[in-house]
Amino acid sequence: MFSTELYRSTALIFLQKDEFSLDRQSDSNLEAKLENAKLNEINEKMREPMRELIKSERDYIEDLHKCLQYYLKDYRAATSSMPVAIRGKEAELFSNIEKLYSFHNGKFLLELVKHENDPEDVGYCFIFSVDILNELYTEYCVNKERNNYLLALPETMQFFSEIRQRHGLEHNQDFPSLVIKPVQRITRYRLMLEQLLKNCKNNYDELKEAYDVVVSVPRRANDLMHLGNFEEYKKLGYIGDFVMQEAFQVWDPKAYFKKGRDRQVFLFELAIVFSKKIELSTRAIRYVYKNHLMLAEINVCEHVEGDSTKFALRQGSMTSSEYRTDLKAASEQCKVHWVKKIRELMQGLMTNLDLPHLAANRLSRRTNSSTASDRLSKDSDTLLANTDEYIPSQNSSSSQLELAVLFCHVFHHRKIQCTKM
Repeated sequence: MFSTELYRSTALIFLQKDEFSLDRQSDSNLEAKLENAKLNEINEKMREPMRELIKSERDYIEDLHKCLQYYLKDYRAATSSMPVAIRGKEAELFSNIEKLYSFHNGKFLLELVKHENDPEDVGYCFIFSVDILNELYTEYCVNKERNNYLLALPETMQFFSEIRQRHGLEHNQDFPSLVIKPVQRITRYRLMLEQLLKNCKNNYDELKEAYDVVVSVPRRANDLMHLGNFEEYKKLGYIGDFVMQEAFQVWDPKAYFKKGRDRQVFLFELAIVFSKKIELSTRAIRYVYKNHLMLAEINVCEHVEGDSTKFALRQGSMTSSEYRTDLKAASEQCKVHWVKKIRELMQGLMTNLDLPHLAANRLSRRTNSSTASDRLSKDSDTLLANTDEYIPSQNSSSSQLELAVLFCHVFHHRKIQCTKM
């Protein structure tokens, strides 16, 4: 009896060991299956916004086509029936919508479809098209904002309403609804890429770069709108290409105990320009020049005691607040962005040995020179002949910046002299 029980107990132990071994193997297979199921779930979460991206792209192209097929075609065909207020205003009303249609229908949609089953790679579509997206949508958004008043004219509304009724289009396909589509589309891209980023595992950096591309387009258009209301900066001579603008509270040197002044600040490749906003009417403004600082002559102080949204620009190497300009941004994020961009430009001046060539290429597009530029051009030959006299003896950051700007000016004016010959 005892032997039988012992045998049964021993057999049960061995059986449990075998089952435990099988369970471990089964658990391993189960873990793999669960992992695969999780990956499939993530992929499906990415495919859903990807499908929506492609579908909405087709809808967008169809809307652009309707705008061209009905409204633009009938506008071009109209003669005496067209209101005087919008005669010869095709560019103001339609901007570059034909180019937008050609780009999206002939290229961008095809690229998106290629990535329908690998949505993590769709970021490359935006990255590879960053220049054309910036060019097309910045132009469209700026033009749209400047000419919205034309759409609000009663005679304009009546003219395009008759076109809609003539072709049997729905109310949501009226002219104002279709010409706002490109502005809405660039915002829609941002929302869709946000959804893809939430579930992205592999190509996160590429998707994030694509996201930054579509976010930058409306911002750039807004910056150019402000620049269009500021003409006086052109009197400063060559200060490089326009980079960005923002509203700040500004404390001038020796004025720290006074209230900060509201200033619209424009950043260029070689200078920071301060202006004052003047409201001409409810929808018209302009900016009046106040002063400027050359990047070659300043140092950036990122942290100003007592306020995380402030930074300072100090002229020369003096540590005294007597030569310091303080700027207060609307947010800490805005401040950090500006400090980073200013430092990038300053670093570019120091390290980009080909700056004069770059500047000459860009400046060759300019046809008028300022009074300051004329003064510089008189001495360009002397500067080129006696370059050694102007090379700083110390290898300081400000000296390198000054030298870079010097060569930039000299090369530019030699270029102008050559083009005049």
